[in-house]
Amino acid sequence: NATWKTDLTWVYGQILPLLSELKRYSEAADIAQRRVAHLLKQADTKANKQALAEAYVELAWYELFNKKPKNAIAASEKGLKLGVDESTNAMLNTNLAHAYLFLNQHEKAKAIYLGNKDKKISDGRSFKQAVLDDFKEFRKLGINHPDMKRIEKLLQ
Repeated sequence: NATWKTDLTWVYGQILPLLSELKRYSEAADIAQRRVAHLLKQADTKANKQALAEAYVELAWYELFNKKPKNAIAASEKGLKLGVDESTNAMLNTNLAHAYLFLNQHEKAKAIYLGNKDKKISDGRSFKQAVLDDFKEFRKLGINHPDMKRIEKLLQ
């Protein structure tokens, strides 16, 4: 039933911010993965591709908070392969760059950060501002990397 499928996608989208607010990132990653799996079963339309790419953004984001950067890379790369709009791709690239950074692959991360710094992400912020905001969020939760300061200086 098409309505049920749309409702389920909406419910997944509503649960994720709540889990994030509660700092239940493992559960958020699980729900994000379920959302991805659900969307993969949907028709191959432009709207569904967009929704799937956005679901990969969320999955990668929560995997970063779970300190699983390899999973974040996998999700980001799958999202990028969908070839959706530039602003969603920029969001996927923020997570991809963060994951490389956390895996000590500084040059890969740096190339992504610098290659996207002037792009806009889907919420209207610049890629650069999103990265700086993400770093603040990571630090609030005790997730830090010595190269974050170097990247911040590069983006200034």
